[in-house]
Amino acid sequence: MEALFADLTDAIAAYGPLAVFAMTLVETGFLVGLLLPAGPTIVLATVLAVEGNFAWELVALCTALGGFCGDQIGFVLGRRAGRRVLEGKGVFARRARRHRDAAEEIFGRHAIVAVSFARLISFVRTLMPVAAGTSHMTYRRFVAYDLLGVAVWASAHIAVGLAAGESWRRVARLMGVGWAVLFAGAAAVVWWLVKRRLAARRVRTRRARPASMDRARSSRTEDESA
Repeated sequence: MEALFADLTDAIAAYGPLAVFAMTLVETGFLVGLLLPAGPTIVLATVLAVEGNFAWELVALCTALGGFCGDQIGFVLGRRAGRRVLEGKGVFARRARRHRDAAEEIFGRHAIVAVSFARLISFVRTLMPVAAGTSHMTYRRFVAYDLLGVAVWASAHIAVGLAAGESWRRVARLMGVGWAVLFAGAAAVVWWLVKRRLAARRVRTRRARPASMDRARSSRTEDESA
């Protein structure tokens, strides 16, 4: 994990907002978000922007543009390939099946809410464009809802990055740059692990709910027959 964080930091330092665009694009466009969500990349890039490496407004633009373009690719992928994209044998397919039920349940209940606000849920947002593509939602409606979702999602991560950047300055003055880098890396790793654990817990809860309902119906049927 430390090596991954170091590579991510080097990529952002070398390519700046272009690295953010690439990461947000492949997160939903090519399902890379099932392995590595783009959130930490956005926050880290914004922190570096606050430090004066590049303009944070450019990070925000690349975040929104990459996320929107990735969603369009995901929608087309779902519309053309359907559920086949989730039924392979590779690591992406296995991860997709793990979070597919949650994405489809949210989309089935409230399509507008799913496309617009499920982007705030790690892993689920990776599959949401594909789920929309496999549904009967028109592309025009998807674009309208997705624009809102991308705006909310990008703004939230940029805001976190700006707040973290200001905190970074204070920590760096008190602890020194070396310890501040170590502290920021540890915080980013913990944040990513917590979000991943919460997402997995939500998936397990949704999977367990139908089973408990079936047991309850079976019990009522037995009582009535008795």
